[in-house]
Amino acid sequence: METRAVDANLEADASRRKRSGALTPGETVTGWIAEVTDGDGLLVNVAGRGRFTVRLAYVDAPEFDQPGGREAKDALRKLALQGRRGVGLRAVRDDRYGRTVAVVWSAGRTLNEELVRNGHAWVDPRFVGGATKRKYKALENEARRARRGLWNADSPPVAPWDWRQSEPIQAAPIRSLGEANRRVRRRSSPLGWIAAAVVFLVIVGKCATEVKNEAEKGRAGSVTSGPHLANDRAPAASGQSDAPHRRASQQVRDIQRMLKGLGYQPGPIDGILGPRTRGAIRAFEIESGLQPTGEATDGTAARLREEFERQQVWYEGF
Repeated sequence: METRAVDANLEADASRRKRSGALTPGETVTGWIAEVTDGDGLLVNVAGRGRFTVRLAYVDAPEFDQPGGREAKDALRKLALQGRRGVGLRAVRDDRYGRTVAVVWSAGRTLNEELVRNGHAWVDPRFVGGATKRKYKALENEARRARRGLWNADSPPVAPWDWRQSEPIQAAPIRSLGEANRRVRRRSSPLGWIAAAVVFLVIVGKCATEVKNEAEKGRAGSVTSGPHLANDRAPAASGQSDAPHRRASQQVRDIQRMLKGLGYQPGPIDGILGPRTRGAIRAFEIESGLQPTGEATDGTAARLREEFERQQVWYEGF
């Protein structure tokens, strides 16, 4: 009975994932690379299924701001271009950030293996074992002996999982939308918590300043005529309250803050739903497996807040 119940749960989970467009572990699909986000990350479009944020399985490449990070990204891009961006991938699992962890191949070569073979990535001992681990470790040892890539440095390179624990919270500027997914890895050291508390206090102070400025504007009154209204809102009709407009503007401002904290680029935090904010919302929706609308809806705000709080992401540049 227990075995049948487990099988039923697995089948139900597979059915749910298929309906949502997610890949089931072990499922193989083909697609094309829309973007190389970093040394072990891709955005892959799959016909009829949408766009997937893919993390290469069994390996860990240097962070972009880490020595060797740019070279690893360039190496992965070159491998992708050799296959004219067409790839096949076999899903292994989903990680805690919602990315599809997969084995990816192109032009007859497995990208995961080639990165290790050429010295641009480590075998990740946390997520691989058995015969697969022995195979990948043999490739890593081959790269070490030949002093390829990372192993050609004067000093021993630092593994990315150690680098992420030792570096301060401040990260390199985001250079692509997909790269934002890499920014959810937070530190748990006492220094990290102290830095997070300082940033939190800065955010609270800036929010208080904005509330004060809004209150002063309200007391001073607002101009209800002039060409600037086309960029803000039309004056409320007689007998109508303009509170809904203020709420909508504040919601957009909150969405912009959370998008920026998660690593997206919504533009200025001004409460205006402009092209850059819409683009950032669409990018978040795509990477979260949602229907891309680019609209600042209550549902979008709730999903952003849930993701923001779950990952405990701190703002940069506030």
